[in-house]
Amino acid sequence: LEFLEKNLLPEARRVLENAVSEAPSDARPALALARACARAGDLEAAETALLTALARDPSIATVLSSEPDLAQVLPREKVRAALGH
Repeated sequence: LEFLEKNLLPEARRVLENAVSEAPSDARPALALARACARAGDLEAAETALLTALARDPSIATVLSSEPDLAQVLPREKVRAALGH
């Protein structure tokens, strides 16, 4: 998350993609990857990562509205469907 906090997006994305693969039941790396992709303007990848995070742990839905990085991703159709909207 250090790369993400420092806005080093390519590095953050690379590290987080590995973390998502290495921790297949943990939603946190996928959520962080969604944030990094959204910051970089890759909304398709952000959506995919966010859907992965939600599939791994649906309870993360409760914190999504407090994630400003995801503001452009949350209204997307597949995300809204996953959230039950």
